[in-house]
Amino acid sequence: MATEPTYTLKTPDLLAARELAGALGISTTMAQVLLHRGVRDLASARDFTEPKLAGLTDPAGMIDRLPAADRLARAIRAKERIAVF
Repeated sequence: MATEPTYTLKTPDLLAARELAGALGISTTMAQVLLHRGVRDLASARDFTEPKLAGLTDPAGMIDRLPAADRLARAIRAKERIAVF
């Protein structure tokens, strides 16, 4: 019998979320998600919400990058829907 998953909700920091939301021009919900991910300062939040090409990691270090690229190419040729997480 499968066990139901359990979830732990973190306590929101409404003041920090409002401040971050105001500084970035995003919703307090989005700001709270960033805070829960450990993104607490404005510079880090901007890096996360407005990524630059220079800030990305080298794709050569990604595990299974080539099989993933092949699978994406097949999906594109077959006109399949693609979801990236």
